[in-house]
Amino acid sequence: MSLSQAGRDYTPVVDGRSNLTSNLTASIAIAGAPVSFGAFEVTVGVDPNVPDAQVVLDAVARAGYAGIDLGPPGYLGYGRELSDRLHQRGLHLAGGYVAMPFSVPTLAGRRPAARMTIRP
Repeated sequence: MSLSQAGRDYTPVVDGRSNLTSNLTASIAIAGAPVSFGAFEVTVGVDPNVPDAQVVLDAVARAGYAGIDLGPPGYLGYGRELSDRLHQRGLHLAGGYVAMPFSVPTLAGRRPAARMTIRP
């Protein structure tokens, strides 16, 4: 038996999973992200060349993606507005990141905005 430096055995295992014949790629969905269009926390509302959310959502849907990442909080909308925008284009929310400044008491006021983003 051969072990790697990390102590893991990398000897190939041959079992029933090795004989799978189903097309696994049929279950994979690909999503776009506002950052691909230059829209992220530092540029939105600052750089005039960053397209608005409607343009980004339309482009992602037109390209055939199944969903989109949330992008900066509020960029794609909040709550029902966000849900409607996605639904109108047949898109799903693929993921997102909302900074929560738990360790900075003076920034506690930002927490409601983050909660607004993720509520339906």
